[in-house]
Amino acid sequence: MEKYILINNNKALEMSAENLDKMNIVQLDDRHYHHLHHNRGILGEVVSIDLNEKKVIVSIHQKLHEVIIQDQLDQTIASMGLNKIKNNTDVSLKAPMPGLVLKVWVGPGDIVKKGDNLITLEAMKMENILKANADGCIQSVHSSQGEKVNKGQLLILFDSANS
Repeated sequence: MEKYILINNNKALEMSAENLDKMNIVQLDDRHYHHLHHNRGILGEVVSIDLNEKKVIVSIHQKLHEVIIQDQLDQTIASMGLNKIKNNTDVSLKAPMPGLVLKVWVGPGDIVKKGDNLITLEAMKMENILKANADGCIQSVHSSQGEKVNKGQLLILFDSANS
């Protein structure tokens, strides 16, 4: 199976497990590796590993490099734009449908936790409670009780530093 290695967000290599074995990479200890490239030795240190994101931060000559290893499925998901859904850190809440705001549960400066109630919206005679999809801080509220809203209308803006 082909693997794709992205270094600092640029596609650097496409390789199979067989080619990876031929790269002359020697593990020196838990964090240090040596690689011989064009008769030049390169010493690398693994600074951090995130197995969920398939991401490794490597220091080479005191410069940090982000290395992401992807397989064909990861590439397909990224090409479809579905990888952006995974990190649901939107800085705004928009109305998912037209409706009437029945209740605003939060105000500017409020700290919310994932799952906290934000706004109750009535649409098609049903009450829908819009909840926080992540921990964060409310920067501003752009709707009020009794207000009619359109689909896609901005309701709440989160502080991007805390989202």
